[in-house]
Amino acid sequence: QSIPDEADHPDLTTGPVFGTEKRKENLRGYFAAISAMDEQIGRILDTLEANGLRENTLVVYTADNGMSMGHHGVWGKGNGTFPFNMYETSVKVPFLMSLPGVIPQGKREETILSAYDIFPTLLELCKLDRKECEKLPGRSFAYLLRWEKEQKKRDEEIVVFDEYGPVRMIRNQDWKYIHRYPYGPHELYYLTEDPEEKENLYGQPEYEKMVVEMRTRLNEWFNKYADEKVDGDKCVEPAFIQKKQIRIIVKNSMIMAKEEKIMAQTFETLEKYQGCSQELIEQAVCQATDIVKGNLKDFTDFFQSPN
Repeated sequence: QSIPDEADHPDLTTGPVFGTEKRKENLRGYFAAISAMDEQIGRILDTLEANGLRENTLVVYTADNGMSMGHHGVWGKGNGTFPFNMYETSVKVPFLMSLPGVIPQGKREETILSAYDIFPTLLELCKLDRKECEKLPGRSFAYLLRWEKEQKKRDEEIVVFDEYGPVRMIRNQDWKYIHRYPYGPHELYYLTEDPEEKENLYGQPEYEKMVVEMRTRLNEWFNKYADEKVDGDKCVEPAFIQKKQIRIIVKNSMIMAKEEKIMAQTFETLEKYQGCSQELIEQAVCQATDIVKGNLKDFTDFFQSPN
């Protein structure tokens, strides 16, 4: 289960893996990286011990992203698909902290946290001024590291937020909502009953209220904390979105359309897409037609790169 052998995700960007030697190659590289990391971390800890520093050194081990190794048919992180994905295997990261005499050893905490909580936590553990944190979204979880259970009640309704380019996520203990700017597709998962995110509930009428509530909270949070210079829903290169979005639209049109109707139906679909040039539409339709007729295996690099 930790390394599933699933069919490739339809939006996979890394090329075919399922049923090929590429799967074994990817796994060898993955396990080699883990072994190398384990060895090098051991060297750091040995050096601390040898220099008498281990007992008063805070050791933090984490990463900047997760890694899907065949989970959901994806190989890579969030950009292993287009549109980018926010699967748990892509966004969850390892996180270990050690400080002898302060953080109990061998404990595991299930509370959901985010990377923006690390800064205020480090300041508190190092007994440094935390005034700068007051205007930031994160909050210290040092009390969890000290295993102060009586304070856990205040975190019963913890919400975390994430962003990857034009893709944003809001998640609590039970639900996850993913919003993709500017055109979708969007996702909603009930993690309590569907921890592997197999059933996207977005678009089902009975969950519309949940979507509205989570999207509202998502927008409020990012409106408060996002930097406009790097705002994911405003700083997307138009040409990149156009080419990628057209590729998705044409791909969906090809699934629905018969050969003799591919031109008309694709044009009709693209007319609903605002902002794309006539040149892009014509190239998309021509390539789709060639694929249907067997003259072309897949879309050219024109639809697979931002250039």
